Amino acid sequence: MTYNDLCEEVKELGFETSIDSPERLERAARRALKTIFTEHPLYETVTLFQKAPSPIESIGEIRHRGGEDYAIPFSSARAFSFKSVGAGSAVISDEGGERTVSFAGNYSVTRCFLYGDGEIRFVGEYSYSVIDLGIFDEIFSDRTEDVPVLNSPREYNLSDVTRGFISFAAAPTDSVGNPISGATLRGSVLSLPASYSGNIHLTCKCSRELTEAGEIDLPAGCEPLLSLLTAAYYWLDDDADKAAYYHSLYREGSSSLRYMARSRLDQNYRIGNGWA
Repeated sequence: MTYNDLCEEVKELGFETSIDSPERLERAARRALKTIFTEHPLYETVTLFQKAPSPIESIGEIRHRGGEDYAIPFSSARAFSFKSVGAGSAVISDEGGERTVSFAGNYSVTRCFLYGDGEIRFVGEYSYSVIDLGIFDEIFSDRTEDVPVLNSPREYNLSDVTRGFISFAAAPTDSVGNPISGATLRGSVLSLPASYSGNIHLTCKCSRELTEAGEIDLPAGCEPLLSLLTAAYYWLDDDADKAAYYHSLYREGSSSLRYMARSRLDQNYRIGNGWA
């Protein structure tokens, strides 16, 4: 169904009443689309991959005394990260030149790329601690935020990788379908233990925005529902009886669609996993 098809169907539902406000019709269509996707979302399967960080060098904690320097040499390195308590600076000297990264705060995270051979020299006027320092010879993107941090959960925002993300439909599983231990879901964010390596399979509920050009991507069976609900919202202020009539038809159709979707599920599956 295209937006033009939707407009024609709503006009036919108006009988002798004309559609005199294209802007109001578009607002009604957007509102109807949002309602339909709330009740009948699209389901999208997403597969991610995580590799547990494997540093070429790691140090659990460096207690830095104010006014003293602490240098760590490295070779063939690509990135490093650490957490810190207190304020100081890391002076990096490598094949990319010399640069200084300042840090401050309580368990703040610092990430930075490295280029080949060199050293990291920690300096500061006052005492501070560097925790879970990891130096890596392998990276997987050019984004600083993708540099791994030792002993810290890895987070993935599904809004960045799924179009129209609404919510998670089920817990994440590994490549053989087992739940991933320690995984948590919060809003659109998936958090995984840093130690996990392997595939991550997720099922998400998604929606789509209305576009005047192209097809309106709807779940199966929802095309007639969109016309009915758009008509109900369009005539809500001008013709309450007509709006109520089309809204009742939408409710009947929506209930039937949900019933048919439930009836297609295998009964043993519904009873066994608790998601139905």
